[in-house]
Amino acid sequence: MGLVAAKLKEAGFKDAEIIAHPYGLPIMVPFAWLRAPFIARRIAKQIEPDDIVIGHSNGAAIAWLMAEAGAPIKGAILINPALDSDKAMAPQVKWVHVFYNTCDGVVSLAKWIPFHFWGDQGKKGYSGNDARYIQHDVGCHQTDAITEHSFAIHDPTWSTIIANTAWEEAHA
Repeated sequence: MGLVAAKLKEAGFKDAEIIAHPYGLPIMVPFAWLRAPFIARRIAKQIEPDDIVIGHSNGAAIAWLMAEAGAPIKGAILINPALDSDKAMAPQVKWVHVFYNTCDGVVSLAKWIPFHFWGDQGKKGYSGNDARYIQHDVGCHQTDAITEHSFAIHDPTWSTIIANTAWEEAHA
């Protein structure tokens, strides 16, 4: 999320406030959901009250797992989350912004893998009725599946919107 990190700095966050947690090589994607609970527990130990998490795809699923484990997350920005569309963040999370794309074919495939939490929230948005959720439809851009899935984190306009949303929520 290099562009998002740069936009977070432009929005006013300090370098020390932006911490990236890489969680594996792209070649491991088919097995990422197996490793996600272990990664979530490791990162959850580092979360402090009032921290905001920003996760793309499996990173959003890891954020959900961290919240389920009790991490004191203040708010979450989930970008094309690889989560079932009805999965809501744990109650301690005060607000959640979901950035989704109705042309995201990558997370559409994820919902068909049995016995896991991955799903198509990145394509449909959050389907529940939790008032903490604010939805952002990134729109379709007539590109390939991978580009659609990652459009918001590579597009300067959407990356700016994501960063400004984080800044505004952090200082509300």
